[in-house]
Amino acid sequence: MRDNTTTRRGFLTFSVALLSTSVLSGSASTDEDSSDDGDVTSEHWDASPEHVTIEYDEDWLQNYKPRLQLFHIPSERRPQYLAGWKATSPEHDTDVAVFFCYYSTQVGLTIWDSHLHDREPIYVFVDSTTGEIEEVLYTGYHWFKAETNDPPLDGDRPVFHVVHPWNHYMEHPSPETAYLDDVEVEPLTDRFDVWLRNGWNESLHPGAATNPWIMRSRESWWRQKDWKDTVALHLYRLYLRLGWQGGDETDL
Repeated sequence: MRDNTTTRRGFLTFSVALLSTSVLSGSASTDEDSSDDGDVTSEHWDASPEHVTIEYDEDWLQNYKPRLQLFHIPSERRPQYLAGWKATSPEHDTDVAVFFCYYSTQVGLTIWDSHLHDREPIYVFVDSTTGEIEEVLYTGYHWFKAETNDPPLDGDRPVFHVVHPWNHYMEHPSPETAYLDDVEVEPLTDRFDVWLRNGWNESLHPGAATNPWIMRSRESWWRQKDWKDTVALHLYRLYLRLGWQGGDETDL
């Protein structure tokens, strides 16, 4: 069943009216038919090279799953679980713990930044030989990538503050004194295709989860499927510059 309430894509439509004609004309050439001719999952799996292995290794993921500061968030708005998998490849010297923190809703300040089924990424890049954390990529604001090579840690687990109500992350400055929550890890392998078929395919860039190393060189997890996505990214950048809608609480 597809999401039929306000979604991120609903926000994209609203964005069109807020940005200048020059921005729209500059991006309109990227518009394309969004209809699905086949299984929408295939392009995501096709974007994963043959040398990449994806598996649900629960014990390994538990070692690196983030600890989150959530006490300031009402219990009904907290994440339900961390959907995760492990990505490995002989072509890379890191293994990647891919996590999407799942919330049933994101209730922002307006209907335009509120939607069902919020999924906020944290990727932990681990040295394949030593097991040490090399880098962490995470959503710093509306799926724009933030990154750190020296994350605050609780053992081997990165520590983040969740910015309410938008659910992006900030590095926690004092993990040793923070009140932290453990969020249950569940298999992303069981949910990924279902999420894509239910509409997530319209937002997630192919390969962003199935070939996670590409995120090291990308600005965001957004697919930028059509001109409306490009418009929305311009608006999010504007919010960041002005410190609006959570843009004043970010590591970006």
